[in-house]
Amino acid sequence: MSKNSEGSLGYQMMKTLQGIFQPGTSRYKAKRYHRDAELITGISTMRCMSADVHQFARFIHFNWPQVKYLPEIHTEMALAYIRSLEQQERSNGRIGRVYASIRKLDVACRKAGIFAADALLLLPYKDQGGPGSFHSEPRPVAYTDEQAQTMIAHITLSDPAAARLLTLMRVTSLRAHDATIA
Repeated sequence: MSKNSEGSLGYQMMKTLQGIFQPGTSRYKAKRYHRDAELITGISTMRCMSADVHQFARFIHFNWPQVKYLPEIHTEMALAYIRSLEQQERSNGRIGRVYASIRKLDVACRKAGIFAADALLLLPYKDQGGPGSFHSEPRPVAYTDEQAQTMIAHITLSDPAAARLLTLMRVTSLRAHDATIA
């Protein structure tokens, strides 16, 4: 069976992540109005997370060849994968992204009913005995709609193309990379 076949663990992980992928959904509005903040909304984010879970699946296949299905994955496997990345001296940004990918996979598995709601987290947080976070700076706060419109109006005179791109990003909630390829 090839590594990309439908029965592979990596394929199962990717298909499960697709269950929480909703491109174009506004993360800002979801967080502001306490809607489903666990969605993957960016195309680039989905690509990165798919690559991360495929690497995780390869790690599991190499170290636990008997594991063939998502419900067989457990916390010790995720922690071992993180330790292996740390031993390879991967950058903290890369490891932080893998944390996020594994945690999103966990959320997607719970939403799909693959993991029980009361099951242990795949990658526990620090206060639950898991590894600490690699975030070094606070998360940015999004501009309000009025602030964004004011900035776009100011930019329109000097660079109309940039203003159109920013308007597209504001209206569709696309990230810069996704808006430039749209």
